Amino acid sequence: MSANIQGLGDLDALVRDLGVAPNKAHRAIRRVMKRGGQEMKKKMQADFRGSRSFRHVGRSVTYDVVERRGATTVEIGTDAARSSSAPLSGIAYFGGARGGGGTVQEPDYILEAEADNAVDWIEKELRGLL
Repeated sequence: MSANIQGLGDLDALVRDLGVAPNKAHRAIRRVMKRGGQEMKKKMQADFRGSRSFRHVGRSVTYDVVERRGATTVEIGTDAARSSSAPLSGIAYFGGARGGGGTVQEPDYILEAEADNAVDWIEKELRGLL
């Protein structure tokens, strides 16, 4: 009889852990997304600083962690409220209508690398939840 009671205690503990797991998972994923946003911001700033013509645009790079309908996303890019040089990022990436620019690599490669890192970090965080 005592073995049966012990088994129920373990089951109760598991149910309790599963009840708090979603909140823990959400906090863990938010931490990972914030870390990824910071890393992408640093790399984008470094890319702009590496350009002779657009190094000042790096000051305008920022990121926000956004929560919508239970999903956590990160928005990264230049912000005109932070620096008046932000609108030059389009020319830095794609070039101007009359030539010039296009000297800063588009940040797609940064996103791809950080997406792989984020998957690894999320797996690591979620393994420790239960």
